[in-house]
Amino acid sequence: MICDHIWTARLVTSGDRQDMPNFTSYLYNFRLPVIVVLICAGLMTSLIKGRGTLTAYFPGFIVGFYWIGLPILPPIDTLLVVNLDGSYAGEMLRLRGALRNVGSWSWHAAPLRVRVTSPDGVILNETIIRPDDPIIATNQQSPFFVQLDIDSGAKAEVSVIPISWSIFD
Repeated sequence: MICDHIWTARLVTSGDRQDMPNFTSYLYNFRLPVIVVLICAGLMTSLIKGRGTLTAYFPGFIVGFYWIGLPILPPIDTLLVVNLDGSYAGEMLRLRGALRNVGSWSWHAAPLRVRVTSPDGVILNETIIRPDDPIIATNQQSPFFVQLDIDSGAKAEVSVIPISWSIFD
């Protein structure tokens, strides 16, 4: 009444209402955050699954993985014992060889279980050793050496096997 403006009323149908959100506009507004979350989840999964390779190239990340409870395990399927040679010096068996990385990436060197058994299967000596280098580049090898007390008159069979233990155990 004060401004002399004339208002016209019209009938509003359900398709004309702009203030009612629909499901399509809701999804459209949240597509970017969902894509970012999915990409971050994929990257985190890749980092966790590939932590052995990642820490072989960037050892500074090892502490972070241990802090969140994820140990670093060497891939024993790509590590082979090569050039195994043993000799006696008195009652001492001297055993040397190398651990070779036949994989496509650098890896942490696996600990080695050295077991000396008699022909009838009795374990004469057993120990766990580590190769000289903590990380072995692709197609390279890391030497190892161990001396074990064994009766030189006894026949012995020696086995050296990479084991999948955490790199800090």
